[in-house]
Amino acid sequence: MHMDGELAADHWLNARHVLSLAGGYYYGTMHFLVTPIVLGLMWWRRPEQYPWLRSALVLTSLVCLVVFWAWPVAPPRFAQPGSIDTLVTRHLFGTANPHGVSGLINEYAAMPSLHVGWALWCAAAVVVTARSRWRHLAWLYPLATTADVISTGNHFVLDCVAGALLVTVMLWLTGPSRSQSRSEPRSLMAWTGRHDENLETRDRDGAEHR
Repeated sequence: MHMDGELAADHWLNARHVLSLAGGYYYGTMHFLVTPIVLGLMWWRRPEQYPWLRSALVLTSLVCLVVFWAWPVAPPRFAQPGSIDTLVTRHLFGTANPHGVSGLINEYAAMPSLHVGWALWCAAAVVVTARSRWRHLAWLYPLATTADVISTGNHFVLDCVAGALLVTVMLWLTGPSRSQSRSEPRSLMAWTGRHDENLETRDRDGAEHR
């Protein structure tokens, strides 16, 4: 598919010491900080939107975990000759130590990119719940995350595409419009039942009066 810009992006970033440090720390921290913060804000400030956003995030994560288990895929830093592992070369988070943090994570969980999926979820949650005209700036977060995971040697472009598509599908499946459409028949039946009960009550009261 000629989607082969990973190596060029990786070499460009790692040729710049400060940027590579920033990219490595971004990769190792933002994923675990921003997502729970946004989820907590949705629970606290947008309780009416929280259920479907939470469900989309949980389903996305569960599907990714199943894929990681059933179909292990190596990231570019393992699979692509000449790729530079930014976190290892910069000795970030103890990844250069074979007994460090790298021994506690799944190194073969590249497809789909959960980093990109969670980042896109965060942006979508902000955009659909915020009222500020600046809310669309949130889309910069998944774009920055995509650039970071590719240039640090942790994901192929197709991994990022798969992660974005997955969370988009889950947001659509759990979205309020579909939830409302599923609840409409029950609401109509409930209203009709109450309406019939009211008619029966009025008829009975009328008969007793007569």
